[in-house]
Amino acid sequence: MDTITLAQTLPPAVPRRPGLMLRALRAAGGVVACAVAGAALGTVARWWMRLLADDPEFSWSGTIAIVVVFAVAGAGHAVAALARQARRQWATPGRVVGAVLALGLFGAAGAVMLPTVAGGSLALWRRDWPRWARALPAVVALPVPVSIAEEAVDAGLTTGRVLGFFLFLATYGVIIRAMQPVAAPLGDGWRMPRWGRIAAVVGPPTSVCHSADERRWRNRSSRLPRTSSDGASSGEVPDSARLVWRSCST
Repeated sequence: MDTITLAQTLPPAVPRRPGLMLRALRAAGGVVACAVAGAALGTVARWWMRLLADDPEFSWSGTIAIVVVFAVAGAGHAVAALARQARRQWATPGRVVGAVLALGLFGAAGAVMLPTVAGGSLALWRRDWPRWARALPAVVALPVPVSIAEEAVDAGLTTGRVLGFFLFLATYGVIIRAMQPVAAPLGDGWRMPRWGRIAAVVGPPTSVCHSADERRWRNRSSRLPRTSSDGASSGEVPDSARLVWRSCST
């Protein structure tokens, strides 16, 4: 039997999977790389916050907190992505970890952006939903950026504010794109229960309405005169509706 005939009779070689240690190192490297990318995005976020601020005051504690929060969110997205590539039983816990670690992005002044990120992520990544269901969260995602643009115009357009606003849009565009491991369907035939779909559609509009009511209340409070201890009026309370602007003064 010649060599060619012998090779044809042999079973095909089975490719060897990388060892456990090598796979762990690759996974750790991916998490670290995404954390570094998140920190870089946090640096950009800190930059546009300074550009949009009326009277920015440098604060190392605020800067470090923002960069760390973005780094943690990036690591969480890496965990969710790795879990999706592993066994099905790890996919859902990985998505939960990714979502929980991303919650820091919506602390303090960032809370007003939660409807935008949640709505934009559902509209972009829930491709198993009908178009009308994806259109609803897309509409929910728009009011807050539009409101921030109006505030930028009211504050007076400058080159710095225009650049800051576009960097703001780019930052949250990247965040929404990065939500793919958390928001996208798994493609295994599983469907969210009806109560979950109702919460996903009703939740973001409720958050927007609550945020809008709070902003109206703050605007109304900012027009009231502030009275000092001796009864003399000290003028108007500073406008606190510009939460994104205020966030970069710390």
